[in-house]
Amino acid sequence: MKHFFFTTLFLAVALVSSAVSPFPQGFENVTEPKGEYFNVNPNFAAVTLADNPLKAGINTSNKVAAVTMVSTSSGIIKIDFAGTATPNFDYPAHPQGLDELYYDYLRFKYYSPNRLNKNVEFEPNGSPTNPKTIVQPGPFYNEEWAYVTIPLTFKTYNNFQIRVNRNEAGNGAAAGTVDGDFVYIDDFEVYNSIAGPITSTRQLDVERMFTVSAFGDGYFSVNAFLAAKSPVRIDLISLDGRATTVFNSSAEGSVQVPFATPAQGIYLVRMTVDGLTAYTEKIISR
Repeated sequence: MKHFFFTTLFLAVALVSSAVSPFPQGFENVTEPKGEYFNVNPNFAAVTLADNPLKAGINTSNKVAAVTMVSTSSGIIKIDFAGTATPNFDYPAHPQGLDELYYDYLRFKYYSPNRLNKNVEFEPNGSPTNPKTIVQPGPFYNEEWAYVTIPLTFKTYNNFQIRVNRNEAGNGAAAGTVDGDFVYIDDFEVYNSIAGPITSTRQLDVERMFTVSAFGDGYFSVNAFLAAKSPVRIDLISLDGRATTVFNSSAEGSVQVPFATPAQGIYLVRMTVDGLTAYTEKIISR
């Protein structure tokens, strides 16, 4: 007979880097975002410091970066970690000094009022991926601040090149772009998906977001309740770091997701809501 024990696992992470670090960055202590934080290339978008135009929801900070739109381009910004570009930062190191991927998500806040077809394209190391990495900021509640959450697959990067005003096809500016409009961005951070973000305001009350029920013989169920329709991903993670996604869809109200462990052992069950790691629980199967 198997016995299952459940314990809550709260994980914390410290962003470790050199004395000068690009993360987290909230622009409260920056005078000229382009030059102090973003690449100075004159062919890229103009970026200036601005007062937060909507101090509400997930972003109540005073200062943000404003990217000036041009109808013929898609608003390129770039954060450099290698080469001779200006400015240039050290990429954050693994907290335990291990030679493996740790920071597997890039996230920042995004506000682009009165614009349709809002998308962001990520071009790691200055080049588009194949297929293109195009992310829609979300969720948008009455045109509020939203998160852009981008998966990272390399241990380190030479740069993060980001187009903040992209169309769905990834071949030009978003529909309806007007010269002189702004896309506002704030609170850049990288984080580990198991530990979760540590700096940004959470969108939901995530305390005790879900529970896990055991049915015996390796079968479980994740049980949760979501007050609003949200993108949800549930992962089963073994102690060697291998993750299996058991649910990845939008959900609302009562959610019950059955799953099975592949073998006896210790696993983490992680629920991610709107790109936020809401809660992680450890299960032990004997």
